[in-house]
Amino acid sequence: MNFNRKSPALNKLEKWAAHGVITLQFTEPAQNEAAASRSARRTKKAWSYVAALPLPKKDEEQERLRKIERIIFGDRRLSPQDKNDALNVFTARKYFAILVTADGEVIKAANRLRDELHFEVVMTAESAVENVRIRIRQRDKMKRAEAGLEGCPLPDWVGKD
Repeated sequence: MNFNRKSPALNKLEKWAAHGVITLQFTEPAQNEAAASRSARRTKKAWSYVAALPLPKKDEEQERLRKIERIIFGDRRLSPQDKNDALNVFTARKYFAILVTADGEVIKAANRLRDELHFEVVMTAESAVENVRIRIRQRDKMKRAEAGLEGCPLPDWVGKD
């Protein structure tokens, strides 16, 4: 995740996470992949995040994972990386999270994944930033309305991200 700090969108997401606005996590397959790199900095950063475990144990979870694999990759034979990509999507869906990725195949399948899994599960970093900004504006609008109704001052974080 943004190990070279070259992505402005990922930098923004990481800043929001550092300030408690959002939560960022790795999935276990993504964390293991990052930690296995030859970069000590990348490994250290990977292990600094909590990792969500896929654990597709139940029959319906196994079926959901197979469905995700078919949506993204069709009927082709899956490489270990393909299986990890599908597990990343599965994990995000399981925990009602959004998978932020730049993986082209996963991004191309985002609309089908949303439509068939009934959940917005995959976004680019840029889309995730816009999504968070929308939610911050909604949060602030609600807080302004609440303060107006109750006659109390606005918290100092309103209007800031």
